[in-house]
Amino acid sequence: MTRGVIEAQLATIEHAWGIRIANRSQLRDWIEESLTDPVEIFSFTTSLNTWMALNQPGGTVTVSRPLFENMLASIQRRHRPNR
Repeated sequence: MTRGVIEAQLATIEHAWGIRIANRSQLRDWIEESLTDPVEIFSFTTSLNTWMALNQPGGTVTVSRPLFENMLASIQRRHRPNR
């Protein structure tokens, strides 16, 4: 189920911004390996959507591992403050 939710969120981002995420399956795997809570997953995809809005990359986009890690750390700080 988590995989399907992540796929749907990434597809929505691609559709909304008219882009293609080149490493979409890799990004999905990174998210799936790192986050299990649906709220954290939605927080991550919301952060990614915001990044797209601010940067408007257009065309084909590759989400780098450092960008992923930065967003992940931010989500974890917000949702897991005592860990």
